[in-house]
Amino acid sequence: QNELGEPISAQQICTYAEGLLRANPARKTELVDFGGALSFSTSWADKLCSRKGYKSRRPTTGKPGNEKDKERARCFAMQFRSIIDTHKVRPELVWNMDQTSLQLLPLGLKTKTKRGAKVVKVRGLGDKRAITGQLAVSLAGDKLHPQLIYKGRTEPAADRVYPGSVPRVKHPPTEWSLTASPSHWANYDTLSIWVKKLFLPFCSKTIDSHGFAPNESILLLVDDYNCHSTDEFLELFEGATVHIAFVLLLGSPTWFNRWILG
Repeated sequence: QNELGEPISAQQICTYAEGLLRANPARKTELVDFGGALSFSTSWADKLCSRKGYKSRRPTTGKPGNEKDKERARCFAMQFRSIIDTHKVRPELVWNMDQTSLQLLPLGLKTKTKRGAKVVKVRGLGDKRAITGQLAVSLAGDKLHPQLIYKGRTEPAADRVYPGSVPRVKHPPTEWSLTASPSHWANYDTLSIWVKKLFLPFCSKTIDSHGFAPNESILLLVDDYNCHSTDEFLELFEGATVHIAFVLLLGSPTWFNRWILG
């Protein structure tokens, strides 16, 4: 199963073990369901794997960062800190926003594999069926309601999505933003909805609830994804004291971005 890249979890091992006993008429009475005392837990599965020389690992998807990347990260952290101090930005108004791909095909993030294995395969990691989740969290730990971007057609001006672009939800969360774009990736239209419907209203509510000054500085940290670094994106914040800080994806982009934004 490892060679095929099929993910192996502790819960699967428990299921396999129980299935083997259920298939054996002479031993299935040992199970709790049949009056016995035997049951399988994930901790039992982890101990079994440890004895057999297996451990939980994440799939290998790229190279780790190097010392140069870490130094760049440290420099950026110092610069970011200086922006907060210079503009006296409160933790409740320091925000980190990023988009992430959400796979429509459920995949395990970990699998059991032999200790010391240099390559960890997980089948389906390259599956392209996905939507985009746009998430944001403040330095104070507040989480903004998410925006989910599906592949489809919209009328951005009216914040209206064409039928079929977004799955029907019986009781859609009114605080969330469910929208669509031609590729399901974020673009100016989806960012415009996010800024106007989620980000700025939440910041205004935070300023009011804490009794901050109306012109309180707001700091938003984003990466240099092409739709973030445009004049049109910056114009969305016109009238608000929002400072934009960009993470430049240098060196090993995926790892560096994750190291900074994580």
